Amino acid sequence: MLIGSRERLKKYFFKYIEGPLLYKELIDYIEKKISEGYREFEISLDMGLTKERVSVDNKTIYLYDKGYELDYLKEVIEEDFIYKIINHELKRLDFYRDNKYYKLKPAGLDKAPTIEIS
Repeated sequence: MLIGSRERLKKYFFKYIEGPLLYKELIDYIEKKISEGYREFEISLDMGLTKERVSVDNKTIYLYDKGYELDYLKEVIEEDFIYKIINHELKRLDFYRDNKYYKLKPAGLDKAPTIEIS
């Protein structure tokens, strides 16, 4: 688009959906806390914006009063991807659109993610 041209940019709308954000480093941290004997602890489920208290019982993690098996999360969650639990389903936050690939990429525990476009 040229400055002063009448060409319009495409509009993309964003609608926030409730649910915890999970990524490999966070799952590894949860596993470490469990191995240290913790059964309740605080973590960020929104990339560092807030802290939530989670509890663990026999390798089941309780996030917002819903239980998720740690072994399942470890098996499914891939390195360098962010996932969100939406309606009790784990969804990877990446997509293709207009011949481009968009991906949210974790930057570390309690840090804002980066977006990768290719």
